[in-house]
Amino acid sequence: IWVRKDDDRQLRRLCCGSTCVSKIMGTNRFDGQLGLFHTKINDEVLEVNSDMRMGILMEPIFRQLTQEALADLGLDPDDEVVEGETFFESGFMYSSRATPDALLKKDKSVCFEYKRHRYEMRDYYGDPMTNEVAPWVYDQVQWHMRHSGCDVCFVGALFGGDTEVTWWRVERDDERIQEIEAAAMQFFVSYLHQRVEPPADASKGCLERLKRLEEREASRRPFEGDEWKWAVDYDRLKNEI
Repeated sequence: IWVRKDDDRQLRRLCCGSTCVSKIMGTNRFDGQLGLFHTKINDEVLEVNSDMRMGILMEPIFRQLTQEALADLGLDPDDEVVEGETFFESGFMYSSRATPDALLKKDKSVCFEYKRHRYEMRDYYGDPMTNEVAPWVYDQVQWHMRHSGCDVCFVGALFGGDTEVTWWRVERDDERIQEIEAAAMQFFVSYLHQRVEPPADASKGCLERLKRLEEREASRRPFEGDEWKWAVDYDRLKNEI
């Protein structure tokens, strides 16, 4: 199958991209192999939610903030942060692609991934400047490094109304990359090529999200005493500010 390099929709459909990896590996919170199978088989258009749209709009701002933070990240402050590019690889039985959000003009060993999250998403991340990013992000950036040849990916995230980017430093994990490659090969050969649906089993990521939602619901309780009045006053003041 011949696809133009600028035909982004068909490349997304026919290749194993970075957004596919977490669904194949079961780390995605909302979707899994079955959903990905039908998206590719039915040539469905990727639905861009509000978080994704805001992230796309903010990429130039993220790159500017990255440029200002190079020294703090242990990188050359005189290097230049540039827009990411798509790395495409035509392989045996399936092709793949990855598009980091930003790269460095001189240092080819580093790439960047940006995230715009709600406050609650902070629970999926560990200490800054470690590799403790959300599981689906870890798989995504490993795919970035697999295709770009980078050794390190800095993940920058803004949570809620944050004005400063929080950074994580994820190193290349060749063992995980091999696991992803094996799972992608199985998905494309055993399911997509054969037009056979994958099992409709709940993924680890979806089960984890369901567990967190259930815990949050279990922690709810009725307002007591003046708590309702305090909540209304707080909301009013927040809106006025």
